[in-house]
Amino acid sequence: MSGSARAKVTGAEERFRLLLEAAPDAVVVTKQSGKIVLVNSQTERLFGYGREELIGRMVDVLLPQRVQRRHVKSRAAYIQHPAVRPMGTGVELYARRKDGTEFPIDVSLSPVETGGEVLISSSIRDITERKRSEELVSHLAAIVAASDDAIIGRSLNGTIVSWNSGAERLYGYQAGEMIGQSGSALLPPGKTDETAQFTKVLRHGDHIEHYETTRLHKDGHPIEVSVTVSPVKGSAGTVIGSSVIGRDITKQKTAEEALRQSEERFRLALKHAPIAVFNQDKQLRYTWINSPALAWGKQEYLGHTDAEIFGGEEGARLTAIKREVLRSGIGTRTEIEATSQGETYYLDMVVEPLRDVRGTLAGLTCSASDITHTKKSLLERERLVAQLQEALEEVKRLSGLLSICAGCKKITNERGDWEPLESYLQAHSEAKFSHGLCPECLRKLYPEQFRAWEQSQSKDRTKK
Repeated sequence: MSGSARAKVTGAEERFRLLLEAAPDAVVVTKQSGKIVLVNSQTERLFGYGREELIGRMVDVLLPQRVQRRHVKSRAAYIQHPAVRPMGTGVELYARRKDGTEFPIDVSLSPVETGGEVLISSSIRDITERKRSEELVSHLAAIVAASDDAIIGRSLNGTIVSWNSGAERLYGYQAGEMIGQSGSALLPPGKTDETAQFTKVLRHGDHIEHYETTRLHKDGHPIEVSVTVSPVKGSAGTVIGSSVIGRDITKQKTAEEALRQSEERFRLALKHAPIAVFNQDKQLRYTWINSPALAWGKQEYLGHTDAEIFGGEEGARLTAIKREVLRSGIGTRTEIEATSQGETYYLDMVVEPLRDVRGTLAGLTCSASDITHTKKSLLERERLVAQLQEALEEVKRLSGLLSICAGCKKITNERGDWEPLESYLQAHSEAKFSHGLCPECLRKLYPEQFRAWEQSQSKDRTKK
C-alpha cells in the first residue's frame, strides 16, 4: 500500500473514531467471532470497564450469563445475513456491568466492512428510565381502568378522548359511544356546559377540585357528582387537554339532606323549649350550644370552661361533676344552681360521655332543663310547710299539760323556767292582753270604788 493510500486509511479510521466518541450511545465493535476490537467512552461509563479491560475480550463479558449461550447462536445467524437492524426484536434484552448489576437495553446492529473484513457494530442504549416510565404508565393505566371513579380525558376544545370503565358504570355509556363526542348528552335540560369555564382555568395550569354539579345517566335519571378537573400537559409543558374525575355523591347528598332536615326538626323542637343542649371537649371547653329559649347557655360561652364562666363554688361543682363522667365514662343526672347576669337559675342537668365513630371518648354532651319556676315553687311550699309545722308545735305545746303555780300562778316554760302566765301566752299564741280588775280584786283592793261599782250595777238591774 502506497503512503498516500495508507494516509487515507489512517484518516478514515481517525474520522471513524471521532464519530464513535461523539455517539450518544455505547458503541462496541467486534469481530465475527465476538471478540471486541473497539469501544467508545460511553461504553466505559455505561459498563464500568476501562477500555483496555475490554479490547480483546469476548463480547459475552457484557451479557448476563443466562443469555450468553443464546447470544452465540444469534450472532452466528446474524453473520449469515448481516444488515442494519435492531437486535432481538420482541425480546427484552439485558446487559451486565462490571459490578454484576443488570439493566435493560436496546441494541442496534450494523455491519462494518473494513480491509476486506466484516465487523459488527453494536449501538447499546440503557433503557432503564424508559422501562420505568412504561411501567409507571402501565400502572397508572391499570389504576384508571380499575377505578370506581369516572375518569374522562378531554381535549382543550372539550372533545372526549378517553373514557374508563368507571365512567361506563357511572353514566351508562360505553367508551365507544362517548369518545369523539362533546359530552353534551350528560347535561340535564337547561344545564349550562361548564367545559368553557373549566378551559379558562386549565389554560393557566390551575386545578378545579370537588366541583359539585348534576349529570344525566344514559337512562335519563339525574346523578349528583363531585368533579375534579386537572390540566394535562404535553412534552413542551403546555396544556393540551384535561383529566376529569367524577364521583357519584348522590347518596352523600341524600344523606346530607336527610341530616339537614333532621337538624332542622331538632332545632324547631328546641326553639321554644326551656332546655339547653351543649357539647364540651375533654378539656371541658364548650364547643357547641343550642339554647334559644334560655338566657343561661349563651354563645359567648364557646371556647370557655365552667370554671372560667361561673367561677367560685358554682364553677368548681360543675367541673367536678363533668370530670367524673369523663373519668368513669358513665353518665349522670343532677340538679344544679347557676347564676347568669345576677339571676339565679335552677337546672335539671344530664351529662353523658360523647364518643367518636371509633368509640373513643371525645368529650361530653349535656342537656339542661330550666326548672327555676318549679324549684322556686317547691322552696316556697317548703317554707310554708315549715311555718305550719312550727305553728302546730306551738299549738301542741299549749294544748298539753302545763305546770302552773297554785299561789302566784306562774307557769313553767319549755326551758323549765317559771314565768308569768301572761308573758308565756303572749310568746306561744296570737293572744293579746288588756288589763283590768275582777269584782273580787276590786273589793279587796279598792273598797270604795267597789261599793260605787256595785251601786251602779244595782241601778242597772232595777231599770231592766
